[in-house]
Amino acid sequence: MSARNSGSSPGGSSGKKRKHAETVGAHAFAACLEGCTLDEAAQLAERLVLALERSVGSAKQAASSPTGSAEQRRELRALVRKDIHNLANLANPGPGSESLVDQMVDQMVAHNAVAVLVPLLEATKLRAEDEPVVVTEDIEKESAYVVGLLAIKEDHQLQIAGARAVPLLVKLLKRRTQSQGRVNATATAFAGLDGTSGGVARRAADAITNLAHENITLKNQVRVDGGIPPLVALLENADTKVQ
Repeated sequence: MSARNSGSSPGGSSGKKRKHAETVGAHAFAACLEGCTLDEAAQLAERLVLALERSVGSAKQAASSPTGSAEQRRELRALVRKDIHNLANLANPGPGSESLVDQMVDQMVAHNAVAVLVPLLEATKLRAEDEPVVVTEDIEKESAYVVGLLAIKEDHQLQIAGARAVPLLVKLLKRRTQSQGRVNATATAFAGLDGTSGGVARRAADAITNLAHENITLKNQVRVDGGIPPLVALLENADTKVQ
């Protein structure tokens, strides 16, 4: 893992079509932001954070409703993921837009992005009691990615940590290492049902790396919260991307 990892926005598990759509989305954001004034950037950040806040609220309501359908829950979670991805494009609009990154990250943080995103690192409230962990993993992965982008700027690291990002990120890592530790082949094959995928673990590790970069206080918090053993365990992962 690099010391400062902004990476590219995660494509997820829906295949090449979704990956292509997300690449197009990133280019569209970059084009839109060219020549963007500070006021326009602030308005865009506020609008996207509010959209995420609304979609999360709707998804939570559907997940807790005894009359809600599985299809409705899936559609609302897909909307949450789309709104998170829009924020990812805003914080990392692509090549040629490096000068915009600090400005956009500042605006996102100023408009409550941290408070909305960090709880999504543990998206239990977005699924019904009988639904497996895997149904919200894309949301947790996207959230970890954007939190990591916000954490690249040292001015925001303590605020992100104050929202309990470190223990939630460590929990994602531990979920991964616990699922890896299973010896039963059948259980391992279905680890996605109650473990963390390699993609989620990688994004969580990247976010922790950015969050604790040159910050002794947060490095110690990662250690106290038990983050060192699962980080070390990732180095033994068969997936080189996770390493």
